[in-house]
Amino acid sequence: MPGVTITLTVPAGLTQTFLFTILGYATLNPANGTASQGVFSLVQNGTKISSAYTSKVGNASGLIDLPIPVTFLKAVTLPAGTYTFKVQYKSWFGTHRVNHNPSNYGGYDGDSEAMLTKMQVLVYNN
Repeated sequence: MPGVTITLTVPAGLTQTFLFTILGYATLNPANGTASQGVFSLVQNGTKISSAYTSKVGNASGLIDLPIPVTFLKAVTLPAGTYTFKVQYKSWFGTHRVNHNPSNYGGYDGDSEAMLTKMQVLVYNN
């Protein structure tokens, strides 16, 4: 996903623990609109280190486009070096839209950030 990437450097002679909190949002794509499922992944230097499953079934009431939120945590302790972390999404069935702007939703009051996937990182020196 664009923008959900961070590069962190552990200084020489140290180890650090990174605590990740990932909040992912996906909505059904109205083009196919009945059901979808997939996974948000946290990837370190190209290798998946954590993930969370999400699923959505549409309904006839018009709420088909509501977000599918998922939150997951991961702690990683690493030695000196530079590491790139990225959040990715892969749909297993159907199609999702990720980082949807809810401008046509009532109650969001123009908040285009409300349904963006987010990554928060706390860094602890060991």
